[in-house]
Amino acid sequence: MTDLLPASHSASASIEERPIPTAATPEPVVRLQQLSCRRGSTRALQDVDLDVRPGELLAVLGPSGCGKTTLLRSLAGLETPSSGRIEIAGQVVNDPAIRVSSRERHVGFVFQDLALWPHWSARRHLEFVLPKHGEAAHHRAERIRETLDLFRLTGLEKRRPSELSGGECQRLALARSVVNRPKLWLLDEPLSSLDAHLRIELRAEIERIHHELSLTTVLVTHDQEEAFALADRVAVLRAGRLEQLGTPDEIYTSPASRFVAGFVGQWLELSADLDGTALETPLGRFTLERPVASVSCGIRPEALRLVAPDRSEISGEVLAVHPAGAHTRCTVRCGATELHLELAPSEAPAVGEKVGLSRSSLPIVFDEADRPVSLTARDEPLRG
Repeated sequence: MTDLLPASHSASASIEERPIPTAATPEPVVRLQQLSCRRGSTRALQDVDLDVRPGELLAVLGPSGCGKTTLLRSLAGLETPSSGRIEIAGQVVNDPAIRVSSRERHVGFVFQDLALWPHWSARRHLEFVLPKHGEAAHHRAERIRETLDLFRLTGLEKRRPSELSGGECQRLALARSVVNRPKLWLLDEPLSSLDAHLRIELRAEIERIHHELSLTTVLVTHDQEEAFALADRVAVLRAGRLEQLGTPDEIYTSPASRFVAGFVGQWLELSADLDGTALETPLGRFTLERPVASVSCGIRPEALRLVAPDRSEISGEVLAVHPAGAHTRCTVRCGATELHLELAPSEAPAVGEKVGLSRSSLPIVFDEADRPVSLTARDEPLRG
């Protein structure tokens, strides 16, 4: 059995053929239970519980240093967790008594730096990970041809990485990772080094391959747009802990913590006065579902729109207007609060203009323990 990756990496993904899990599989392809990973005195992962469903594309999202890559490397067997349990396709792979090596986990791994051999042709990269002996070896040429076609690399198979464009190198790294049709496809920020145009192109490529090969995929990224565009579900990590797991819509519209609300999308912090369950903000008065000691309160900027001051839920003054191509950034002062909005260029007001703002949804509120609190509109909104 040969390695999938160049020797500069500590381990390789699997090269053996295995059946692809289908959507009908009742058990998750990946199950993490209380997974922790310590580096010296620092915990890179802390008690992570997570399932990945068959055929799902799960995006792991979070800021730098939150444990995203550590989680991915632990799945691949490139990192040894300090505690907890990892199951892949129903098999425990990190039990010290029966530890399953990286190459026996049957995963495809795409590193952020691609890890292509500079002196090997594209074809040689694919040949390297395929069995040379046994029944599967008879299908090597056909599998290589299919994979080259799948990634639009046909005709480029004799070229070395230095003779390929950045996008072609990226497609070659992706092709190598799936040529053996792995149980689990692991992608570590595969698009981070590409320019904006190539990122969009390769994003569509990853989505196409994921569905065409019915792969169960875990994608690590710090790019929220990338995560939301590709993922069936998103896992948000913070300081090694799983902060929230849900669909992109759940993560965005119902954040589980103030951190998630501020990290995902834009978040406008609002001043708030609390009296029992009565909450007063620049956008109106509301009633909380339960008493709390203190709150933090905000709203998504797209929930606000400009209206005439006499029709507004809140009035204010335009402090700044900054054209930004497809949209215009506008700062409006409402009492002591400054709201930063993105508007269509045709809707942009003038600096100093008095404007009104109307909200299309309720603010999002968290209590002193950073738990979400439901609320209802109480009466007529305040005016600025």
